[in-house]
Amino acid sequence: MEMLEIFDENNNSLNYAEERNKVHEQKLWHRHVSAWIMNDKGLILMQKRSLNKKKNPGLWSKTGGHVDYKEEPLLAIKREIFEEIGLEVNNYECIDLFKNDKEKEKYFSYGYIVYTKLKENEFVLQQEEVDSVKYFTIEELEANKDNPQFTFSKWDNEGFNKQMSLLKEYRDVLLNNNYNITLDSLFEKLSNNQEIKNIYKQIEIREKNGGGYAYHNYVHVLNVMDIATKLLMKLDYDYKTILKIKIACLLHDIGVLEGKENHANRSYKYALKLFKNNNWLFEDSDKILDAIKNHSNGFDTD
Repeated sequence: MEMLEIFDENNNSLNYAEERNKVHEQKLWHRHVSAWIMNDKGLILMQKRSLNKKKNPGLWSKTGGHVDYKEEPLLAIKREIFEEIGLEVNNYECIDLFKNDKEKEKYFSYGYIVYTKLKENEFVLQQEEVDSVKYFTIEELEANKDNPQFTFSKWDNEGFNKQMSLLKEYRDVLLNNNYNITLDSLFEKLSNNQEIKNIYKQIEIREKNGGGYAYHNYVHVLNVMDIATKLLMKLDYDYKTILKIKIACLLHDIGVLEGKENHANRSYKYALKLFKNNNWLFEDSDKILDAIKNHSNGFDTD
């Protein structure tokens, strides 16, 4: 029995779950996830629903599904993609959050773009769900929007055009740059990096032993990140800019391991070495490094 977490109309959890059919029957707020999967040539992978499915057999769709009880959307889309086509998601970005408040059903849908280099015959398909997979150009998707033999997705024109425009933007970035990791993926890797956490722990121990009022531990770093995020959201900055700031915040005080004096420059050098050693090439890496390097300069610099 599939249990779905119930939310209010503002996407706040109500801390209880209901069985999937009941959720749909009673039009309770819940969460969906879906992903466009793009290869290194900018093509989009679509999956054909199993011919044995009761609903829309043999038609093409994105990969996605429901978010289970107490499951985060990112974990849900990773689970869905691995279960249905055997792809382990490592390089991804969250590109939108859609609120469906129509009379028929009420849900919040988290949309992702996932990158892969796999060929069509390298995916491992869940036979009861997926009949086959195929790469399409974005233009082919546009041409088949109203083809009832192609897809069961009932797109409104505004929503569909917005999605296609987004995909073209990401395709252009992919084909015109040498980026090999997205900002979302990079932030996840840095957030889970035990070496970084251990360094901030060492900083915390030394500063507590030395006394004083200025602390640069991991709690401080997370506080700075939280304040910066809320500030930029209030100022209507876009999602990508906020992610870049969050990445800079995670690394901005790591140079305090060797003392507060000139720590911003040491943090910059640590970040630069970390990015190079891991061969991480990503959007605006130079601006992120500059933010780390200059964060202690106050009003003396742009």
